[in-house]
Amino acid sequence: MIRWITLLVAAVLLAGGALSAGAAEEGKPTVQSLVTLFAAWHGDEVDPPLSNAAARYIDYREMSERVLGKPHWSRLSLSQQGEFVGTFRRLVEQRYYPRWHRLFYKGKLNYGHEVVSDGDLFVKTVLIIGKKEDPVVWRLHDSGGEWKVVSLSVGNRDLLRRLNERFARHLARDGFDGMLAWLKDKVDDEEVREPEDESRKSRQRAEKSSLVTSPR
Repeated sequence: MIRWITLLVAAVLLAGGALSAGAAEEGKPTVQSLVTLFAAWHGDEVDPPLSNAAARYIDYREMSERVLGKPHWSRLSLSQQGEFVGTFRRLVEQRYYPRWHRLFYKGKLNYGHEVVSDGDLFVKTVLIIGKKEDPVVWRLHDSGGEWKVVSLSVGNRDLLRRLNERFARHLARDGFDGMLAWLKDKVDDEEVREPEDESRKSRQRAEKSSLVTSPR
């Protein structure tokens, strides 16, 4: 009897160990899906297919709430919240998607362990580009039973923390309406700059092509 109980306890402990090991990679599918998406993207323009695909793995509403801070967020109307989420999402798409494309297109991502802290899941990875290695930590939030990204830290530079500091300064100085106007201006600047950058790249490619194909 004692031996049977001992075996049963051992089996439970082993099962618990197996569950813990499985939980250790709960966030990896989300992270890998995003990395694969950005690596495969052409990097020229954030079109609707890319925007919609990436939004499956990024919780922009939770990011928005954290960027502004929960006390301030709770004072906004649903309409104000929705307007901020949409504008904030456009900023991240225009400014950071091309950067993430360059990182993950060029580099290789090695996965480390996962840690749960304050309800968030942190997936620790290392990005290798040539001989350079940078720690990349992904912060995921449980959104309706699915782990979604709410921040990304590359080389100890956390996206959410940096944005929170910038938005806090504008909120303190200009209030929500003034901060939102500033944010919309930033988005417009990014959307204007991107076509100009791509036009310049196209001209450079054309010039290189002419150097190769033009007769001497």
